[in-house]
Amino acid sequence: MSRARVLVGGLVWAIPCVAIAKRSKAPPPPTAWTYTVTGTRTVTTKASGEGAPGMPPGLAGAQTDDIHWTATAGVVRQNPDGSLSELLRIDAPDTALHGRAFGLRRFDDGEVLRVERLLELADTGLAGWDPILVALSPARPEKVTTKAPGKRALQWTARLGTARFLRSNCPATWTVVDDGGAGVAGWQGRPVEHVRYEATCGLNGRSDVPGGGPVPLRGQGSLHGDVWWDAETHQVLRHDLSLERTVLSRWVTSEGRVEVAQDQTFAIRVDWNEATVAPAPVQPLATEDLMAVLPELVEKWSGCATNNAEQEVVLAAMGGGRLEVRAVGEPRGPALGVPDAGARPGFAAAPQLEATASPSVPLACWQAAADNTTLPAHDEAGVEFTFVLPWRDGQLGIPGVVDRERPPPGPLFVVVPIDLADDTATWLGVRR
Repeated sequence: MSRARVLVGGLVWAIPCVAIAKRSKAPPPPTAWTYTVTGTRTVTTKASGEGAPGMPPGLAGAQTDDIHWTATAGVVRQNPDGSLSELLRIDAPDTALHGRAFGLRRFDDGEVLRVERLLELADTGLAGWDPILVALSPARPEKVTTKAPGKRALQWTARLGTARFLRSNCPATWTVVDDGGAGVAGWQGRPVEHVRYEATCGLNGRSDVPGGGPVPLRGQGSLHGDVWWDAETHQVLRHDLSLERTVLSRWVTSEGRVEVAQDQTFAIRVDWNEATVAPAPVQPLATEDLMAVLPELVEKWSGCATNNAEQEVVLAAMGGGRLEVRAVGEPRGPALGVPDAGARPGFAAAPQLEATASPSVPLACWQAAADNTTLPAHDEAGVEFTFVLPWRDGQLGIPGVVDRERPPPGPLFVVVPIDLADDTATWLGVRR
């Protein structure tokens, strides 16, 4: 009897020790990591209605393009509701995405509450790859086993303003694939579990035209994917996603109404790896940064303005601190807006100018003068500054008012090749 008691007592003490040892195996989460994103997108466009004949000929037939980039990521803030704000900075040389930054506000289980700074990347075309948002951070079911499938919807919203968004909702069924996570290496050599999901999707949204009426979006599709995660912590290590959907939108063109139907197919893969260096924080750009370099610019520009008159200039801040002269011309209408508040794009919208200079002075003269002037490093690429340079005493003077805004994107969520973006915007009546 005494031996039995000792044995039972030994078991009672041994079991908690084993449980504690198992929990201790999970290492703390890394402070930085990388996402490697690869994908292929195929889009077929059809149009109906009075404005359909105006569709650019280049949109006929299937359009296929690829994407490949790496993003360094890390948590920059823990929010009061328990969510985390994650910053991603993209490395994609020779593309508009290179060096750009955006954020995901999410919970530990992958559920994304909001995509931050997506509007600041509107000029890169990232919104046309919106399934990447859920590929980066899929919301994981609370429990899924080989015997009991799990239920958890995959949801994401690409939002570029109050009336410009595309929301997808895909209730999914999750199952375990009993292959031991074959083919995917575990984080720090830890076990990997392979799960699979299937979903039917509904989507809705708006892509309202600045100064125009509402443009409704709707659609449906099917989504399926494979996820490999850490068998204990459920940290996603790899995510392969396939989405087929149809997106419908209605526009008012100069020729009449038109409904655009796009069949879109995505195949996206995201790989997660630990990193040693966190992404550089977001650098804002204040209007004062432009004002600091304007005296030098204005002095050079005086040699370009041979018509001895005030000039209205549209100047864009680009990546790497570069400046791009987008338009120069005679001022239109009354004096522009009110002084800029420093960090509110669109606070005082400026009139649109044609991208030309005075007839006797080529725009190249103005750009050449700006080529050797750089702004401090910043994350506000694409922001435009509009101002009137007065003409005084035989030369241009410093403006008293500088308006800043981020130019409105083209027809959002109508996916087209970049070389057809302007023609498509003109067809659909969207001012770019």
